[in-house]
Amino acid sequence: MSDYEWIDDEFRVEQKRFGTWSSYSKEGKGILTTITKEHLIASTRWYLQAKREGFPETGIQYDGTVGGKL
Repeated sequence: MSDYEWIDDEFRVEQKRFGTWSSYSKEGKGILTTITKEHLIASTRWYLQAKREGFPETGIQYDGTVGGKL
């Protein structure tokens, strides 16, 4: 499945085998994968804009450790 569409002449989107959608940079590097094409386009635009201008500081920090006994 090599059919793809260029968006804003900045990135391309293509539908994958199981119906998901993926975006790629001009260099062919994968950016995002989503369930719908519309969500992919909006999310990729936001991601690329944030990458250019800097990601907003949210003040939220996450801890990757699990407490307790599993």
